Amino acid sequence: ADLAGRARTLGVDDADVEDTDAADDDTYAADDDTYADDALVALAVTGRVDFVVTNDRPLTERVLDADTPVICLRGRNTLAITEP
Repeated sequence: ADLAGRARTLGVDDADVEDTDAADDDTYAADDDTYADDALVALAVTGRVDFVVTNDRPLTERVLDADTPVICLRGRNTLAITEP
């Protein structure tokens, strides 16, 4: 199933997640990171997740702006929680 279909299963509004078919779009791979980030931010905005786990700085900032804590790896074996 596609990401938008899975997001609908979780109750995320279609307006928050674009429905794109990778087989029909040659530029899909270039936008793949943003597409996944948008889905995670949509889940954070709706309050469907307690935390988002990522080391991606732009995604971290977007999730924190949505008032959702972020768990990330600090060093080789330490997890850190960043509160909004």
